[in-house]
Parts: sequence; structure tokens; C-alpha cells
Amino acid sequence: MTGYPAGVVPDAWIVTVTERELKDDPVTRTEAIGATSDHGVLVLTGSVTTLLAAQRALDIAHLVRGVRAIVDRIDLAAVPRPDNDLDLEAGTALRRDPVTARQRLQAHVEHGAALLTGEVESPAIRTAALEDLQAIPGLVSVLDDVVVQNVTGPDALVAAAVRRSVSVDPWLDGSRVRVDARRGVVRLEGWVTSPQERARAEADARTASPAAVDVQALQLVPFADDGTLRGSPRTPRSDGDLEQSLLDAFLHDGRVTPFVPRVYVQGGVVVLSGVAPNDAAARAVDDDAWNLPGVRAVRNFVRVRGATPSSRAT
Repeated sequence: MTGYPAGVVPDAWIVTVTERELKDDPVTRTEAIGATSDHGVLVLTGSVTTLLAAQRALDIAHLVRGVRAIVDRIDLAAVPRPDNDLDLEAGTALRRDPVTARQRLQAHVEHGAALLTGEVESPAIRTAALEDLQAIPGLVSVLDDVVVQNVTGPDALVAAAVRRSVSVDPWLDGSRVRVDARRGVVRLEGWVTSPQERARAEADARTASPAAVDVQALQLVPFADDGTLRGSPRTPRSDGDLEQSLLDAFLHDGRVTPFVPRVYVQGGVVVLSGVAPNDAAARAVDDDAWNLPGVRAVRNFVRVRGATPSSRAT
């Protein structure tokens, strides 16, 4: 499908593209994830075995063209495991990953929650370490307390970190991109389908803290529209569109209804207020707002039994 404006993509097509992307992704392909869409409000359901799968499904939902809002109803079906078993697996995962093996990292698990500490040479390595832990079945959360030094490491490590970043980025088909590093300079070769994908590949490469990135050999080869936003410029959404889309998401989220919070959007920043009937409804409102494609920040002043309003920014 080509030539259609955002917001009017048929729901059946949105579901088809979402299901295809979920099946193509190595992290989500074996997970029990369902998708439905109603006027561009995409609802994800089912259960997953790892934190990484839950996050990857949400990332995939964001890249599907025509999705106006996302309601994430995926449950983490984490089988309880002893902390010492999780501790051991976390350490093994970090040692076996060539990207993280020589970094000064430690993981400690308590009550199913892992705390990652230590020092790494680049943001790409920190992300790889976090994903290593998020891929462990049984962990219910992963906390990050890692210090990033932002130094250019050995060429082999820089290249490995870039390959990892490119290969796991849902917004980029990393199978088309080859990576080499010499004297700290990362060279990307192969082909991408749009300037947006080329920029994404370059941005991924820079997270490995190289001395420089060379994308001259990364060719631009236009390809057929695959129903995603990978090859599309990021067009800001109007405040009115964001507001209506979020209100529509609330109607499709059984955790929120019958509560309808007040919503105000200015400059892509969502402001929420009202009195929620319970904590679950308040959390769902916050999640739906942050999962809204195109949102810049959320200011949440929804109250629950006198609880203090929370606020966080991107």
C-alpha cells in the first residue's frame, strides 16, 4: 500500500503488518502475542516469557504505519526462579557476550529484580548488557546503574558493538548493513531503503563511541513500501491528533474505563489530570500516554486516593 495519509490505514492491514513484524523478529517470533486494531488504536495482548520480548513488541508496534495509539496489554509470564539461579545466569550471559565480556560489569538479583552496575566504554555496550539481562526468563525487572565512559575501544569491540546495535534495531533492517572498524573509524557498507534508515544506521554506529563514522559506502536503494515507518520521514503529529488518539486509546483499555481523565496536549507534551478509581487505572493512563506514537513527554497529575502526582520527561 502506498500514498495513504497517516490515520486512515485499514485496520486489517495494520494487524497484518504488526503480525508479520512480530514473526520476523527473533525475540518475539516464539511468543504468544496477539494484535487487534480499531481505527488505528492497536491493542497488543497475550503473554511473553522475557522483559526483552515485551519491550520489543512495543517497539515494533511503534513502527507500523497507521497506528494512532497503542494499548499494551501484554503480560510478563515470568516463572518464579531462585535469585541465585538468576544471578548465575546473568553473570554467564554477560561473560559470554563478546560485546560485554571484557567490561567491568556486575549483576545482582534480588526478588527477581536485577541491578546492573559497573563501567562500560560506550552506550551501545550498556544497551547490549541490559538486553542480555532482559532476555533471561524469570527476571521481572532490570535496573540500570551503569557508568558510561564514552571512549573509543579496540576496533574489534567497536565493530561488534555496532553490529549488535544495527542488528537489533527494529527501525532498521540490519541484515543489509555490513560493519567494519579501523583505527576507531566505523565504516558502514551495504544498502538501505531511505535516508531515514541511513541516518538510523549512522546513529546506531555512533552509540559505540567510535572516533568517526563513514556511511559513504552505504547505498540508498528504494524498496517497495512494507507498511512500516522505517523509510518515512518523522512527521510531527498535531496536538489535536495526539489528544484524540489518546482518548480513543482509553476507550479500548479496560483498565482505564469507566474513568476518563482530562487530557491536554501542547507541543507534543501530554498533560493528564483527574481522580482515578484505583492504582491500576492510574498506571494504565500513564502507560497509554507514554506509548502514544509521537508524544514528547507526559505530565501526569492524575490522583489516586490523595497520592502525589508524578511527572517524567523524555
